[in-house]
Order: sequence, then C-alpha cells, then structure tokens
Amino acid sequence: MRPTTRIATLLVIAAASLVYSTAQATDQQQPRLKTLVIVDEDREDQDKRIYSQLYADLENAGHDLTFVSYNDKTLRLHDYGQWLYDNIILNANKISAFPVTEDRGRKYKSVDDEKREAAGAGKPHRGISMFDLVDFVDKGNKSIVINVGRDTNGNGLRKLVNEFGFDIYEQDSTIVDHFHFEGDDHSNVWTRNFNAPRVTHFNPTAAGKDKVLFGRGVGHSITPTNDRAFSVIKSSRSAYSEDAKGHVMNKVAADNLSGLNLVSALQARNGARVLLVGSKDMCADKIFAKEGFDNRNVCKSMYTWAFNQRRVIRAVSMRHHKVGETEAPYMYTEGDDITFEIQLEELTMKGWTPYTANDIQLEYTMLDPHIRTFLLPVPSQEGLHRLTFKAPDVYGIFKFVVDYNRLGLNHLHIEEVAPLRNYKHNDYPRFLFCAYPYYASVFVAAFGLFVIAFLMIYDKETSSISPPSRTNSPVRKTAGETKKTK
Repeated sequence: MRPTTRIATLLVIAAASLVYSTAQATDQQQPRLKTLVIVDEDREDQDKRIYSQLYADLENAGHDLTFVSYNDKTLRLHDYGQWLYDNIILNANKISAFPVTEDRGRKYKSVDDEKREAAGAGKPHRGISMFDLVDFVDKGNKSIVINVGRDTNGNGLRKLVNEFGFDIYEQDSTIVDHFHFEGDDHSNVWTRNFNAPRVTHFNPTAAGKDKVLFGRGVGHSITPTNDRAFSVIKSSRSAYSEDAKGHVMNKVAADNLSGLNLVSALQARNGARVLLVGSKDMCADKIFAKEGFDNRNVCKSMYTWAFNQRRVIRAVSMRHHKVGETEAPYMYTEGDDITFEIQLEELTMKGWTPYTANDIQLEYTMLDPHIRTFLLPVPSQEGLHRLTFKAPDVYGIFKFVVDYNRLGLNHLHIEEVAPLRNYKHNDYPRFLFCAYPYYASVFVAAFGLFVIAFLMIYDKETSSISPPSRTNSPVRKTAGETKKTK
C-alpha cells in the first residue's frame, strides 16, 4: 500500500471515530426544551429587555425561547396531534378576550361568553384560545407560568386564571405594607413568608435566611375546593390590599390571617404545573440589581420547578420477596414474612440524585388496606427504602401500593399485584405445638392398655376360703352300692 493511500485511510478512520464520538455525546445530553413566551402586542423587544437576566438563566437551564404576541394569527400550540412547545410563559396582561377557534372539539359553559367578548373586541380571528391553554395543561402534561401585575385589565387573562383555581383581586388593586417595604413606596413590599420551600429554594433549609422583593403587585385567592393548588410565597400579616381609590378591600380581609397570596402554584395530577406570579417586577432586571434580596435565585428556582426540571421523583426499581429469598413468588402464603423495597430518585439541576424520606407509606391492600406503615430508609444505600412485615391471615388478591403526594413534588403512585393464598393440606406442619397434649394422650392410653393387659394375664388369683379335706367330706355312694345295702 502506498504511503499516501495509508495516510488517507487513517484520516478517514479518525474522522469516522470523531463523528461517532460526537454523536454519542449529543445523545447523552438532555434535549433542549421549547418554551413559548406570550407577550402583549408589539412588546417583544421590551419584554426581552426587562427580563434579560431571567431569560438568560432559562437559556442556560436548557430552554429555547420563542417570543410571540398573544393575538398572532399564525400561533399554534399543537400540530397533527403533537404539541409544538414544552412550556409557556404568559407575560401578556392586556388580554381582553382570547381569539376563538370554531373547530374546537369540546364545549365549555363559557364558550359563548368568550365569543361575545372576542367579537366585541373586534378580534374574532383564528389563533390560540383560553381552552387551548387549559388543554395544554390537561392533555399535554405541560407547564405554564403566568405573570400578572396590578395593571392586569384583561378579562380573558382573569378567566384563564380562574380555570386553574385562582382568582385575581380587583383591577388596579395593589398590596400595601407599612412595615415591610423598600424605599419610599409602601406598595413596593418584600417578604420572608415562604410557604413552599421546595418550590422557591434549591435548599429548603435556607428559606428563613432569604427575603424577596415582591415589588408593586396584586394579590389573589385560591379556590377552597381546589386541593391541587397551594400558596408558594405570602406577604407578611401586616400587608393588606387596597383598591384603585386607596380604600382597604374588606372582601379580602379574611385572606390576611396568614398573609396575602403573592405567588401560588398548581400541581396537576398528570404531572403538569402552573405557577402564578402576582407581580411583573419580581423577576425583572431592576429588582435583580438590588442588594439584600435573593430574587434571582428564587425566580430561577420557581421557573425551573414549574418546568419540571426540579422536584420530580421517580421509582427506579421496586421488588419484594420472602425473607431469606431473592425472587418474588407467584403467590404469598398467609403468615409469610415479606420484604418490600423501593429505590427512589429526584431530579435536580445536577441530574437524577437519590431521594430519601421518612414519610413514604406502603399499603398492602385488598379493597381496603390491611397493612399501612412507613418505609424505612436504608442508611447504607441512599434512596433505598425497605420494610419487612408479616402477611395477614386473610387470603385474596392483594397488591402493594405506594402513594406519595407531597407539597412541591409530583404525585408518585405505584401499584403491583401480590396475591395471598391460604394454606394447602400439605403446607401445615406435621406436628403442632398446641396439639402436644393430644399426642401425649395417645401414648398414655396405649401404655395404660398394656399395663392392664399385663396385670390381667400374669396376676395370680388368691382366696381366703380353704378347700374342704378328703377325710371329713361325706362319701358319695353310687347307685349299685345303694341297692346292695337294701
């Protein structure tokens, strides 16, 4: 082979190996998330300038941002049954009515109202509707962040927030705090009242050391019947809400027992998350520049939580078996000693890490739980939880159930069937300890029979009456001797 040919072959092999290694590295990287940012009309550039640091943090966290206006006629969230975006940030506060699509697959009670509002606004064109955003959460397992401010004057946005179980206070209302404010403006409030540390902080133990500047914002309430929504950040108890005329809003006085809701969240059953931020200043660059506040870390934590990049747990492995064995049997038997163990992981900004908790419950249930107890963490292995228990004395189709639902975490529900049968005829022990007296009675009876038989056979009969002697006994004569005598 010529030297030039040999060199060319080596170069081709090196190039192929480089392409292969690059492809492998690309496959190992996490895919980029497509995030849609919906803003008011003709405010794309201004929105990028106001939240430049927040958007930079999101891009570093793996998001590709797309900015559009809410009334863009070409805007679509899904195409041919596939969702085009992974997350949505809604920064438009002047949505008086969402555009209406006539080919919606299902109808709601407020569809007619939405059509009338859209027609009155003069913009009844095709585009995204309020129910497209609701379906984005209900069907697509996706997440939405809604930023509202005190200038929120669109009924369409208020109706969208109501669909998720929140109710924004009156238009042009604002939160005032005469004890916790920044500068000379008493409506520029700050707080340390973190109600859900898992959402706002990477390290929940640092919640008491931080404070955030909420800025000029509006409060909101949570529907009492919505058990999936919860408050994330609240104001101090000294804060109150006043209307546009400066009067105290008595309707929301009952919400101030533990502080007004500034930031709230919704954890849907399908894993989707909705975050409602009551101030457009909280995550702006001008607030990030102020010293003494931790707004940037808190905003980054809240956004990454809402986009399912943090506080997501999963079960890596789950197995169960009898004590002393390693494989699960086809059926368990009443009274068996069963060992159950599960390995959990949590998604953080550094990837999947072991998750350990002391409040994970295990249920061994058939219609109703017959056993409900806590799993115990294994100190030698992080993330591993184990429990050994005795099977109940009831046979049937049982199953292991792990239902873990905690504030700020996704809902983890795992089931696995593990039937329980009764004893077969050859499963019982040959000799029962409780039957030993009966076993002994058999041998006692046999021994007693042997003793009685022995005594009856070999015992010599004795009498106190002596037999008569021959001399004194009368002689019995025969019939012949009697005739001769006569």
